[in-house]
Amino acid sequence: MNLDSSTVVEFVRGYVSRYGTLNKFEIDRDNKSLIIDVTLNGEDNDIHVHIKKYEVVETNGKLSILIHDVETSREWVNKLAENKKFHRPIPVPEKYAQTVRNLL
Repeated sequence: MNLDSSTVVEFVRGYVSRYGTLNKFEIDRDNKSLIIDVTLNGEDNDIHVHIKKYEVVETNGKLSILIHDVETSREWVNKLAENKKFHRPIPVPEKYAQTVRNLL
């Protein structure tokens, strides 16, 4: 893992920390997809999240990540995703912006 990827892992770890503990994070830059495994607070088993398509966008100088297609190991989370509950931009803090631009 290089410095850039560890910075992105730090960003993702911070983003999911209010929900649980990040256990796995993989980037497929060519296909613009991510694999994330998280142990949710109060749960014994990981939730596996496959973000099949993401997009990094910049609006008015602010960087965000848009998730277009997601599948998880929990049916109810998949139902939420189908109803577009997850399709809001995820803001990227300025301290991670350049790394996210370069890596994702």
